Amino acid sequence: MLEDWLSVHIMSGVRRNYGEFMEGKWGDSVRIRESEKRIYFKAKKLFTRIRLMRGSREEEEITEFVANKCMEHRQGPGARDWFRYTYSIGFEQFDDETLTRWFKPEEEDKRGQ
Repeated sequence: MLEDWLSVHIMSGVRRNYGEFMEGKWGDSVRIRESEKRIYFKAKKLFTRIRLMRGSREEEEITEFVANKCMEHRQGPGARDWFRYTYSIGFEQFDDETLTRWFKPEEEDKRGQ
């Protein structure tokens, strides 16, 4: 569930604004800090999407997963910082194929041809 949701946001961010997206300077629901090898996301948006698309039982499952496997960030450097009240998950939680599909879509496009 999390991988599917992240895929939509990461792939569009990479294609639209690669440099700023990978530095954590651009994105609405998801941002990447490549230097930290972490994916930051707004959990409330994820939970709402899962509840609307898959129901409350799966929302509970993803909420538990995020609480156990992700790092919570309550305060960023500024009062209105985007990273306030976000969660992050490390690149190591995903296989190499997934990371390549997300961060190097041109390689995926070549494989598909």
